[in-house]
Parts: sequence; C-alpha cells; structure tokens
Amino acid sequence: KDRELRSVLMQRFGHLSPDQSRNFYAQQIRTLIKSATGRNGYIEYGSSRRIAQMVDSYLENSRVLAAKGNLSAAINTSTAVAEEMCAALQYVDDSSGSIGESIGDAILFLEELAQNPRYAAAHEEIFTWLTEAFRKKTFGGWDWHFNIIRLAVGMAKDNNRAASLIQLLDSQTYLDFWDGEIAAIKVKE
Repeated sequence: KDRELRSVLMQRFGHLSPDQSRNFYAQQIRTLIKSATGRNGYIEYGSSRRIAQMVDSYLENSRVLAAKGNLSAAINTSTAVAEEMCAALQYVDDSSGSIGESIGDAILFLEELAQNPRYAAAHEEIFTWLTEAFRKKTFGGWDWHFNIIRLAVGMAKDNNRAASLIQLLDSQTYLDFWDGEIAAIKVKE
C-alpha cells in the first residue's frame, strides 16, 4: 500500500521533483506496474485498466511540464510512459485496449510537441528519441514502430536526415506484411 500511495503522489506531484530524468519516470511507472502484478506475474484485466488510468496522470503532467516550458521533463515523462507500457504488454491482459491507448496517447503528445513551432527547442530531442526507439525496436511488432518513424520522417528538415532515415528503415528486417507501410514511409520522404 505504501508503494501505491507513493506512486499516486508521484503521479500528481512528480512535476515538482528535482529529478526529471526519463529513468526517474520509468522507475515510477515500473513500480506502479509491479504493484498491480499478481502472484503469477501477470496483470489481470481489471488491474490493467486501473494501471492505465494511473499512468495517464503522468501524461497529464507532461502537458503541465510543457506548458511551464520544462520540455525535456515533458518528453522524458511521455517517452517513459510509452516505453514502459509497451514493455508491460508482454504480461498484461489489455483486451480493453487501455494500455495500448496510453502508449498511443504518449506518442501523440510527442507528435503535438513536434508539430508545434512553440516547442521548436524540443524537436531535436524528440527526433533523437524517435530514431533511437526505432533502431532499438522498442515498439517492434506493433503499429507504433512505424508511427514513430513516420513522425521522424515528418520532422526531417534536410536531405541528409531524410537519407539517414531511409538507411535506418533499410537496415531492419520486416515481415512481408509491413512492405506496404515501409513503401508509404519511403514515398513520403
């Protein structure tokens, strides 16, 4: 119970913490996820919805942080949500789609930052995370894998960057199922 209370407090007031690193937020989310894990190491349907609702407050904090100009912390929060929730999909019943929705919302928030000229100072950090997450296959096997590279392509401002993204796409192997998606991304570039 103490861990859960700590997690709830960090969700609500994490933006006030002096540590705003991705690792800080990732650890908070892992602790929250672990608190919902049953004896068999699996998160049941009801718990997965509760976890997603709690994690969504981290995304709300991301918006608060961005509005206050703390863009790096906002990015760290949302990328931690996306990465940790995707990792949790391996042992959670997400038949409600709530965990997947949290991942999608985190990536959508990054897209909003990337497309807003007001947050231009954060664009390089977002682009770097997108390409690294793609390279590491953080979201491999999920649609988000291509959503993040599509977003990176949209952020490419010069031919060198565009060429590096095409090279990155070509460096990975995919099931034939993804051929159309890859071709669409390359055409867009």
